[in-house]
Amino acid sequence: MNMNFNLNGFIAPKTKQEYIALLDEAILMGQELNKMWETSFSYTRQKTDRDLTQATPV
Repeated sequence: MNMNFNLNGFIAPKTKQEYIALLDEAILMGQELNKMWETSFSYTRQKTDRDLTQATPV
């Protein structure tokens, strides 16, 4: 079965297209990781912001 995909291209890119594909994948992975961290920290930020608002005299 030919999947038209070079598994070794991401390990040792040799062409400009392989480098671009590797960088694109790294950017996508970084963006996904950022979303995961933002989601994780959003829970503590919301609580902290709410606590600060309630503690501030009006």
